[in-house]
Amino acid sequence: MKTETHFNSGGFQLRGNLFIPEEPQDTNGVLFIHGSAQNGKAGDVFSDWQQRLVAQGIGSFAYDSRGTGNSGGEFRQSTLNNRLEDSENALDLLTKKLGHTNISVVGFSMGAHVAIRLMEKRPDLARLVLIGAVVYSEEAEDKELGEPFSTVIRVPNKWHDSKVLRVLNQIQNLSLLVYGQQDFIGEDVRGKIRDWMPTSSSYREIRGGGHNMFKSSTSEEQAIATDLYSTIESFFDKN
Repeated sequence: MKTETHFNSGGFQLRGNLFIPEEPQDTNGVLFIHGSAQNGKAGDVFSDWQQRLVAQGIGSFAYDSRGTGNSGGEFRQSTLNNRLEDSENALDLLTKKLGHTNISVVGFSMGAHVAIRLMEKRPDLARLVLIGAVVYSEEAEDKELGEPFSTVIRVPNKWHDSKVLRVLNQIQNLSLLVYGQQDFIGEDVRGKIRDWMPTSSSYREIRGGGHNMFKSSTSEEQAIATDLYSTIESFFDKN
């Protein structure tokens, strides 16, 4: 069952799509963290996948960070640290609704950085899945997502010594990194993040996939999305 849900974070009202199965068949839950979403959908990008999961008895929550989608706040006045706070509050809501803590976090693009930080603060999370991952320097985390943030990330290789990479490397939880074969994220970035993944982690590439593999307007896009979903659901099942 899908419910549009609201919660407070940092003094703002945020909204999201909560899917709770009527007859749970699985004790797993999934928290989705979207990417930048400056000019488009935020948490709604995961709706098709959430419907697929709930049919399997798996609950999930995908929300709009402050300043995106239908949530309160201004995009250009928010920071990565704000998004981390939003993710913690969203996790608390999902945990309460599901009644258990066997929850995986899925971070897409910019959301991958937030997901790593969330895993650091909430090590009881079951699994970490990063899709089309990018990470940023520690200096960028408190910069507003306008020119101040852009100025920091324009510095070449500034993120190479990011604390987030060291955090990622030390994560003990089950983890999976996924990119589309045609993702515009360069191989230098992909390779660096791959190198810093925990030794027990898994890596997958989706054939024909780009950066946003959640689109479903054409049969080709639907096939790519299905491949992505099946790959990650298999990771859930085996772990």
